[in-house]
Amino acid sequence: AKKKAEEDARRKAEAAKKKAKDDLLGLEEEAAEIADEMDTGLEEPLDLEEEEEILINGELASPKEPEELPVKPKFLDKFKGTLVVEEGGVLTLTFKVMGVPTPKISWMCGDTILKASDRIKMTSSDGDVTIVVKAVTM
Repeated sequence: AKKKAEEDARRKAEAAKKKAKDDLLGLEEEAAEIADEMDTGLEEPLDLEEEEEILINGELASPKEPEELPVKPKFLDKFKGTLVVEEGGVLTLTFKVMGVPTPKISWMCGDTILKASDRIKMTSSDGDVTIVVKAVTM
């Protein structure tokens, strides 16, 4: 009796599933027919992915995502103290920087902006900015 009840329940569930699927297909066909009957006057379907302004309720609206609000660049690490590097040694400095848009960092020696070379490597990743100077001179 228990097996028969389980089998009946399984059949009823499958029948309900098939009916729901058939109903959904019927609704999709009905919606397609209604859409075919409507004359919207548009030559091409409206593409909401395009970055164009569109009219919504009489006002211009853009489908683009709002841009992040700017955040002033800020060093999260502060250098304190004195750094001693022997002449000919390697100097490595790493700082955490944040801001929106992502800040572009320039390293300077006096009034001169340093450029990457065989001796000077500069990297930036996930807010960490690093400079490595090989064969330091005084």
